[in-house]
Amino acid sequence: MKKIVFIIILFSGFFLIAEVLTLEKAKEIALENNPEYLAQKYAYQSAKWNELNSLSGLLPSAKIDGSQSQMKGTFRIGIQPFDIEELNSRSIGYSINQPLFTGGKIWLSYKISHDSKKMTEYYLKEQKLKTLATVEEKYFNLLETTDILEISQEQVKIAKTNLNIAETCYQMGAISNNDLLQLKADLAGKETELIQSETLYRISFTDLKNYLNIQQDFKIDNSISIDEHLIRKISENDDIFRLVGQIIQIGMEQNNSLKALEKTKTIAGKSVLMSSGNFLPIINLSYSQSWNKSWNQIMSPSDVDYDDSKTLALSASLPVFPLIDNFASYQKARYNKRKADEEYSAAERGIKLALESAFFNLISSAKQVKASSLSVKYSRQLYEKSLERFQNGLMSASEILEVEVMLKSSKMNNISSKYSFLEALTNLKHLLGLEDDEELYNLLDINK
Repeated sequence: MKKIVFIIILFSGFFLIAEVLTLEKAKEIALENNPEYLAQKYAYQSAKWNELNSLSGLLPSAKIDGSQSQMKGTFRIGIQPFDIEELNSRSIGYSINQPLFTGGKIWLSYKISHDSKKMTEYYLKEQKLKTLATVEEKYFNLLETTDILEISQEQVKIAKTNLNIAETCYQMGAISNNDLLQLKADLAGKETELIQSETLYRISFTDLKNYLNIQQDFKIDNSISIDEHLIRKISENDDIFRLVGQIIQIGMEQNNSLKALEKTKTIAGKSVLMSSGNFLPIINLSYSQSWNKSWNQIMSPSDVDYDDSKTLALSASLPVFPLIDNFASYQKARYNKRKADEEYSAAERGIKLALESAFFNLISSAKQVKASSLSVKYSRQLYEKSLERFQNGLMSASEILEVEVMLKSSKMNNISSKYSFLEALTNLKHLLGLEDDEELYNLLDINK
């Protein structure tokens, strides 16, 4: 018993000194610290620079060359040495090269890098939504275990009160020893449940803390509640099939994973065109100009003028042999395109089903919240009347315990349905590619 009291005091002191962490603040921290989101963010930056790099292939390339050499020394023929006359040379020049036709490879390479950047952007948005959804899930899970902990604490208090009443009634001869033992066992069982609830709370707290990658302790904002008007509008909506059709249509248009896979299809199609370009000729236009001069040991560089040479060339090449590697690359690209098409079709069907399931799950959760709230209301009224009868010796220990179990069960069901509803909202927002609750309410035509 002293251990239970100590744990409760410890948790109370923890809440007093810890800083309040709101859901919005938790989301901000996650976007700053989550390594998966940061990795995708850096991948997007890399894709942007890769697009710029591939664009440079469309522009002409130019370079400047310069060299100076000196040749002097001795060589031998047999044992006879011969001196080499000193010879110096210097050259300066530049060249410009412009690809005129490469089978479309340069242009397609740029378009593929552009599509890759867009695909990475969609994955970044998807990772952001996934991170926010995970934060909400872990935050709601911590809120749920907090509520369960409060119920366990309340159950221990009720069990103590009942036991005190029973001990008085036992001394008066109003109840049997069997009833008294039953209530003592009930208190011991609820103290055990309290310890389990505290353990679950600590696990949920640590889970959220580790995901946010923060060191300091905190307490969460337990003022989050579900608007009854929102529950009523969702659970009593008669136009379900119109809404589910609208949800699926918007989800298929806005889902970031589907957008990314669509870009994968586009890239695969352009890869086929690029592979077919291996069978086409390559045409380049180049221009170069250089200045060269040479002198020996009896001359200085200023004694010699530069020789000027210019070259303008139009070159073309056509691949002849081997063709098997180009044909194999083309076939590989074709099958990759078919693979991307099938993956997109499978994902499209999966997301459509997920959207429909998420929507109906939201409606079902809303109805469960409404029903469980009524159950708590009626169970509490029944318990209050039963407790009064028990205090007057008109109910046995077994009967009051049955009513307590009913009340506890209704509260637990209400908590479970409440957070299932919040998680259903989170899941639907994620599938629809939405970040804000208000966007979802507007989509569902709900004026909160």
